[in-house]
Amino acid sequence: MLYEIGYIQNGEIVRGGVKAPLLTVGKWIREQLELCPDAELFAIPANGEAMTEQELHASLDAYFEERGLS
Repeated sequence: MLYEIGYIQNGEIVRGGVKAPLLTVGKWIREQLELCPDAELFAIPANGEAMTEQELHASLDAYFEERGLS
């Protein structure tokens, strides 16, 4: 199962959008808490809209390539 980072905003769950194994998401949460120790982050099972890191990088590469920025 893959997970993503989540947090509560205005009483609703906000999802991070990038999915990964639980250990990786846990690492991301620890890294974010070092920067923002008061944040309330949690791992949540990823939904169908979340992308893998590889999909995210490919999407960003295509975006920059289309604009001649690569």
